[in-house]
Amino acid sequence: SEITISVSVNGKETSTSGLKNGDTVTFEIKVAKDAEKKNPIRASKKTYKVSGLKERKTISLSSVYSNLKMKAEGVKSKHKSENSIQFSYTGKPKLDLGDLDDSYDNKGYVNGNKVTVKASILLKKLRENNPDYKFTGSGNHTYTVSGLVDKSADYSKLVNYVDSEKKKEDSKIVYSTSITKLGDLQKVYVGRDTYSDGNKYEAILVYTNSDSDSDEKALYCKLDGLTFKNGKLQGADNYRITSDGDVDDMLQLK
Repeated sequence: SEITISVSVNGKETSTSGLKNGDTVTFEIKVAKDAEKKNPIRASKKTYKVSGLKERKTISLSSVYSNLKMKAEGVKSKHKSENSIQFSYTGKPKLDLGDLDDSYDNKGYVNGNKVTVKASILLKKLRENNPDYKFTGSGNHTYTVSGLVDKSADYSKLVNYVDSEKKKEDSKIVYSTSITKLGDLQKVYVGRDTYSDGNKYEAILVYTNSDSDSDEKALYCKLDGLTFKNGKLQGADNYRITSDGDVDDMLQLK
């Protein structure tokens, strides 16, 4: 063509992205010799020195690891939907981890499992979601899963709650079955409450039926919206009494 325009950075033709202070950027217009007389555009070259750019702060991967916390939520189960892993960054400046959780979620964890965060995955998420910072370093970091509800969970507060409700004269009646008909506690099951916001659990307490005239030998008391803290299931504020319960995907505590 008669006219060509080239751009070079530090003497090499390349993209002008990723510039830093001190770089020299040269723009050059070249006009073919046989077109110089008839073309009003003249050949020229102009060089600029990059300055005034805000330097990105460098953050080492080791400092990220020191403030990267892992939390396991859910129930010890072979069913992957029953538990999950969540990461949070507690340091400053505040960093966006993107969808790092998704890389380690739905693995069917149990307490004691090891979860290794790979440097390649973490660096990728940090660079994608924090363009104002430069991340350097290498090395993986391993965490130990803890905090999942397992067979050691204390469910005494749930039993105490049901016992206190049985003593109330105005006990709620659901499906024509009163809580006062609950006999002896036979079994206890716990699972993740997938219908509640946040990290909540549900439990089903199986009792004998104290009503000797009933054909229903067992009664199921379901508690929703529970929390798990310091090894204890707690927070029950409502219940349902039914003659059956789906406990196939739940962890049996008793």
